[in-house]
Amino acid sequence: RIRQKTAITAIGLSLCFLAACLPVTSMPPPLPGVSSNSGATEAGAALVGGNHGWTRSYPYAGLETWWIWDKKRDFGLLAGISTSGGLPYIGGMVRSPIKESDETYLGIQTSVNFVGGGASIGVPISFALSDRVWLYSGPTLAIDVWEMPSGFFGKIPIGLVVETKSSLRILQEVGIQSRSPNFPTVYYSIGLSKSRSKQDG
Repeated sequence: RIRQKTAITAIGLSLCFLAACLPVTSMPPPLPGVSSNSGATEAGAALVGGNHGWTRSYPYAGLETWWIWDKKRDFGLLAGISTSGGLPYIGGMVRSPIKESDETYLGIQTSVNFVGGGASIGVPISFALSDRVWLYSGPTLAIDVWEMPSGFFGKIPIGLVVETKSSLRILQEVGIQSRSPNFPTVYYSIGLSKSRSKQDG
C-alpha cells in the first residue's frame, strides 16, 4: 500500500508539468542567425508523448501551442493540455540573450502559468549546424506554488530544428524531467511552426 500510494503521489506530481504548471518541452528555441531583433513572429504546435517512471508504464500524451514575438528580448504566449487530465495551462514567457552570434545563442528564459500557479527559469542554448538546421537545449528549474515546499522540478531537453525554404520549421525534442531521480518523466515531442517576418506583410 505504501509503494502504491507513493507511485500515485509521484504520478500526480509529474502530471503537473503537463496539466497545471508549465510546458513539457522547450519549444520553440531561439535560432542563432535568425532570431536577432528581427521583429518576426512565430506560431506553432507540438504533440508530446512519454512515460512516467523507470520501471512501470504510465504513458501520457499532450498538445502544446505557442506564439512568439522575436525582438531583442523575445516575448511569447504558451498554452497546452494533456490527456493525463488536470487543468490546461495558459502562460507567457520572456527570453533574453546573454551571448548571441550567427552560430550560437546563450540566454535566460522565464515562464509563468497564469492558470496553475507555476513558474520556471531556464538557460536556452542553441547552435547552428547549417543555414537551416539548429541543435538546442535548455536546462530548466520550475516550481509549482501549490505543491510547496516540494514543488520544484528539473528538466534537461535536447532538440533539433530544420527549416524549409518556405520558413516552415520542423522541431523534434527528447528530454527528461523530474522532482525525484526515482520517478522521472521521459518524453518525445514533434512539432511544426511557421515564421512570419515584417517583409511578409
